[in-house]
Amino acid sequence: GVSAARNTALKNVSGEYILFVDPDDWIETNMFEAIDNAIKTSNNPDAIVFGYNNCNPDGSIEDHDYEEDSTLKITAHNINYIVGCLWNKAFKTSKVKEFEIDFPVGLIIEDAEFCFKFFSQINECYITKGIYYNYRRGRLGSYTTEDFAEILKQFLGYIDKSNVTIIDLSAIPFEVLS
Repeated sequence: GVSAARNTALKNVSGEYILFVDPDDWIETNMFEAIDNAIKTSNNPDAIVFGYNNCNPDGSIEDHDYEEDSTLKITAHNINYIVGCLWNKAFKTSKVKEFEIDFPVGLIIEDAEFCFKFFSQINECYITKGIYYNYRRGRLGSYTTEDFAEILKQFLGYIDKSNVTIIDLSAIPFEVLS
């Protein structure tokens, strides 16, 4: 499955950063240039988070971009904001290996668990303005589309065993460092 394939990639990666692209999604041609610029601008951050498009089955697109390039200090109040998906992030390979993080085999929401383990061990990440990832939503045959009830069940089980508190982030201002 996808977790085993990603774990093989983690064992064999040699680059400074690693990112994961779902097979039915696509990236913008300038994504790697933007990541390289973010690395140089922010002095080799532990992670880089970038904007993305949700591409809906009806052809509509919802863009999710950040207002500006910035450093985000990770706190208990905003970690939930960052960990949701894997595909709009570049992770520093040395940190992934240092923290010995891998993907849980057999878990549908492996993205969230990987991200939570990673972001709970670093102090800040770099947010870069720009949309560089296109996420195809609601594709027929996609596991997340076909079995949402199972995904929700596994997610709630993960939250329960991890003692993670889900909080309402809408009223919490995020700390942004310049």
